[in-house]
Amino acid sequence: MTSRYLSIDLELPSMASNLRAVGLSTSVLQELDTRLELQVTGLLRLLERLGLKATVFAVGQLALSHGQLLDRIRDAGHGIGCHGHSHLNLHRADPARAREDLQGATTALGPWLPAAGQRGFRAPDFSLDPQDSLFYRALAENGYRWSSSVMRARVPSVGNLPLELQLGRVWREPGSGVLELPLGGHRPFGIPLGHGGGFWLRVLPLAWSRWNLARDARTGALPQVYLHPWELDPDQPRLVRGWRGWRQYHGQASMETRLEVL
Repeated sequence: MTSRYLSIDLELPSMASNLRAVGLSTSVLQELDTRLELQVTGLLRLLERLGLKATVFAVGQLALSHGQLLDRIRDAGHGIGCHGHSHLNLHRADPARAREDLQGATTALGPWLPAAGQRGFRAPDFSLDPQDSLFYRALAENGYRWSSSVMRARVPSVGNLPLELQLGRVWREPGSGVLELPLGGHRPFGIPLGHGGGFWLRVLPLAWSRWNLARDARTGALPQVYLHPWELDPDQPRLVRGWRGWRQYHGQASMETRLEVL
């Protein structure tokens, strides 16, 4: 089978965008966050059983509260990258706030990150605009060599992407020299559909991700698989309903099997 690249987005469970959007109480969110260690333990056991290594993009706040989890991840042989400090959506943040968040994360994660010039970054919710040259420059200034923050399905018009990103290939942002490793996705009939991870892997038929990952490999794109530890925790309390609840919880019971197949 063609090689596929596995990454994990690691944040406090309460940082999920579907939960943040509904204004849950602090006490409820704090109780949810107590599941983080259980979720990470389950993830590490699964990866060990499958013989897989991953890049784990962690938020900087975890370094302040759960440094021992980052130690366990590193000691298990997984790489650690940066997922911002507070899971800040870059689309909605002013440039100064975005740079401040990046700097805070880089400082907090310093003991676990690779040396400057080798670091990797993933924007929360894939919210980095490939045209945002100022943020790419900030990445370079903070020692980041590469990013995996652009999902083709999430960009409103594929015409806004450089050709390499349209094709799913590695692209070098010209002003900073930072490499962008895009995640898969298509917009058939204008409908954004990702594949290989997260919501898309949980909700769409498994055959969709398998076919598209094979297609990525054939066409020179990067076949990437990704997930969050909370997506492997079907026993977590259901705190939101309706559309957001469906997006948050649907398919969690089958996520472990789907990862194993891919």
